[in-house]
This record gives sequence, structure tokens and C-alpha cells, in this order.
Amino acid sequence: MVMNADWPGTHRYGYVRPQFVQGLSAAMGPLIPCAIFGICSVPGRALTFHVLLENGAQYARVPLHGLTHLEQIDHPLPLPALQAWDCFGYDMAVHRYAYLAERDVEVRLSEPCASQTMVGQYCCTVDWYDNGYSDTPDQHKCAHIIALENGQFAAMPNNRLRWYDASFTDWRLPIRLSVNTRIHYAERLGLRSPKHTSHEDEHGKDSRMAAQGRTEPEGRIERLGESVI
Repeated sequence: MVMNADWPGTHRYGYVRPQFVQGLSAAMGPLIPCAIFGICSVPGRALTFHVLLENGAQYARVPLHGLTHLEQIDHPLPLPALQAWDCFGYDMAVHRYAYLAERDVEVRLSEPCASQTMVGQYCCTVDWYDNGYSDTPDQHKCAHIIALENGQFAAMPNNRLRWYDASFTDWRLPIRLSVNTRIHYAERLGLRSPKHTSHEDEHGKDSRMAAQGRTEPEGRIERLGESVI
């Protein structure tokens, strides 16, 4: 069981909204500088994050909407708008794809802001495994962590993102994709004969023995089940 993972590259500096670490009475206070260093996944709950505060205190399991990467945000979005799906299990892999690193991306927010889009920058990806949802092709979803232009973070699956690469992508092209419903296997008896997995060929035993560095005793040769003396 994983449940906790490092933020890729050890940590990222940001801020915590005070009501998430000091209580609701501190909601109007200034944002608190922090280092985001860990990610926590509990099935059926939103992603949370482990942070080290500027005063030396460490605080666990701060939700996504409790963090910012800018020192000031005017109209913070609620958690359901920032994370489309709760965690699918304890087991997760956290990875920062080099090709996507710091790449701009357009994010289609979730309810209650589903009609809105916002530009952001890629941070890393959380991908779950070893649970019924993630192991089923049409139910699998990862969560790309995006630093939004409004100062907050989002955690969105592939189908709510449109990536920008000035030398490659062309947003004038329509997106016509379907949900993957298939599992692909390289090894299946219906597509491959068992004899193809051994050393045996049309010469039978000879090729198996040659592969093992052995030869048949002189004067006796076997061919396709027949003995010749």
C-alpha cells in the first residue's frame, strides 16, 4: 500500500490558505508560505498534500483548494471545480513527465464551474492502480496536477485538458476521440501457437538440442518422429 508519495523533485514552494491550518476564524488572514513535499491518496476522498510551514511546523493532508502557488488570490474556486474525481485507491504512482514539464494547458473546470476554462501549467501526474476502477479501461482516470493562472491548483483527467505545444499542436483541429474499452495482450493462445514459444522447428529435437549445446549420439538421427540408423 502506498497512500503517500513524494512531490516530484522533492518539493514545490507555495502557500496555504490559513483556515486550513489555523481554523475557520483565521479565514481572512494572509496566506502562509509553505513547501509542498508530499501527496496523499485515500479512496473515496479528495487528494491531499503534506506541507512544511515557514515556522517549521509540518501539516498533513491539506486539500487541493487549501493550497496556492501565488501569494494572493481574489476569487478562489471550490474543491469540486478543481478536482473532477475522488481518489480511486491507496495505491498510486506520482510522476512528472519530462515532455509535459511546465507546459501550458487549457483546463475545463468541473461542476459548479463546468462551463469555464482556465489556462494553467503542468506540475505532475497522479495515476492509481490495483483497484477495480483503474484496472478497467473505460473507468481508468489519472489526475494531472496543474498550477492554474488564478493561483490555485487543479487535478484533472485527460479529457478535461487541452495541451499547447507551439511547434506541434494545432487547436483548429477538432478532437474526435472515444473512450478506450479494450485490454490488449501480447500473449494469447488464439493468436499464437504454443510451438512458437519453444526452440523446436520443423527439425524437431535437433534444434532444441543445438540450442542447449548438445548433439545426438553418432549413428542415430531423429527426423519428425522417425528413427534412421
